[in-house]
Amino acid sequence: MTICARRGCGFDFDASNRASDCHFHPGRPVFRDQQKSWSCCQDTNRPVLDFEDFVAIRGCAHAPEHTEDKQPLPDAPKRNGVEVDTSESDQQDPAEAATTVVPDAFGTTDLAATLPSALSGASLLAAQKAEHVKKGGGAEAARRELEQQEEDEDPEEASIPVGAQCKRTGCGAKYEDGPRNRADEVCKYHPRQAIFHEGSKGYACCKRRVLEFVEFLTIEPCRTSEKGHLFIGKPKSDSPDAEEPVDCRMDHYETPVDIRLTVYAKGADMQKSQINMDTDKVDFSVWLPPANASSTQARRFQRTLVLFSEIDPEASTFSATKFKIDLVLVKKVQGVSWPSLERSDRVFGYGLTFGRARDAQANGAAGRPGV
Repeated sequence: MTICARRGCGFDFDASNRASDCHFHPGRPVFRDQQKSWSCCQDTNRPVLDFEDFVAIRGCAHAPEHTEDKQPLPDAPKRNGVEVDTSESDQQDPAEAATTVVPDAFGTTDLAATLPSALSGASLLAAQKAEHVKKGGGAEAARRELEQQEEDEDPEEASIPVGAQCKRTGCGAKYEDGPRNRADEVCKYHPRQAIFHEGSKGYACCKRRVLEFVEFLTIEPCRTSEKGHLFIGKPKSDSPDAEEPVDCRMDHYETPVDIRLTVYAKGADMQKSQINMDTDKVDFSVWLPPANASSTQARRFQRTLVLFSEIDPEASTFSATKFKIDLVLVKKVQGVSWPSLERSDRVFGYGLTFGRARDAQANGAAGRPGV
């Protein structure tokens, strides 16, 4: 069977018999402030919040047969040569939309003086990247830390069950009975955790982002192990003070004034855990209960997020429930979108503004909702 490649269809069909009703979306997906919709049918299909509801929106166009050929995306509407969100294109006066939201965009008068009074998304992103290069340190340190991170490896005389799967994310190799030659093993994997952000899916260690979960599963691993596959890992310590390092899944979205970050840490011991916020980073040391009832070894999530831009740590907050930890990271520069949550040596995406300055001021005056 073949999967129809038209957006919004995804029907399994027999390539030798394509004749069947194909309902699809000829437009572009539109993601704004948690809301998800299609540019081709926003008037008939209202925006939804959940990604599952977005995937379930029935295609608004019809074709007599399915195809495995991908549709080209239609050109996005442009204003002054810059792509704009279709959901906003008729709501603002062009002159107002081009107004700089915050004059002192990075808290430095030298940089602010060099910025044009009207920033497009592209020029704003270029300015942000230039500022990050000027600051240095954070992104380069994060990259070096990832490169120098010591890889776990199987003990030399480990007994590995036949069929055991490599534990490294994205590898999937299985152990076949017989002697191992680790020098010949090719283990490609993702060293950082998966990121799911408003429908976009990818890994924190590499650049590619996709919309479809099937495509997410095929993202090419970005690192090759020097120690072969990891079928069982190092033996766990019997010490009661020992800890098992774990990764916690994170998700985030943003508003004009803050970043809303969720860390899925079920059963976190917040009396023992620490979350420290600085102007350009967030440090996590979160203690979790043992993985199962037969284990007594606590687990620990340790991570430093080097943020894309600066926050106000005094105004930022976090709260915890039984299943997750929610953080509200208040932007130092409000009204400007972050193309990504973390800073890296490769800035990608679009730098966008959220609208008029008086709108951002009104949002700030109204206060942020509690978490």
